[in-house]
Amino acid sequence: MDIGQIRALAQNLARIGTATVLLIGGEPFVRRDLPEIVKAFIAVGIHVRLQTNGLAARERLEACVEAGAHDISISLDSLEGALQDTINGGAPGSWDRAMQTVAVVNEIFPENGTAFFGTVLMQRNLTHIPDVIEFATAIGWGVSLVPV
Repeated sequence: MDIGQIRALAQNLARIGTATVLLIGGEPFVRRDLPEIVKAFIAVGIHVRLQTNGLAARERLEACVEAGAHDISISLDSLEGALQDTINGGAPGSWDRAMQTVAVVNEIFPENGTAFFGTVLMQRNLTHIPDVIEFATAIGWGVSLVPV
């Protein structure tokens, strides 16, 4: 969809009373117009939550915050880097990038913002879930547990 179609969608969703949209992908931060998409929904009174696997560059996050975003979910299924990379399809360094994104979010998101880890429950990470929850709690984040 182009930005004009997204604006029309936002207006239609607002008309039927939609309160929140979750912008997911793939990876929404690969869209160059993501800040404009955020603005389109916020302009009609719809709350926006961004979901990322942690690939979001600082500049892209800052642009979304400037556009009005203050709610984000980062995929995190383990605090063990190698397992997280495996769960992310064998993407090397995905855990490291997610942790860098966490640090940036903690630095630039407004105090009234909301940050969560989206954690998928599966056989290979079940014993890791308590550590993810403890880490999230320690840094003031929530955890959304998603069963497979």
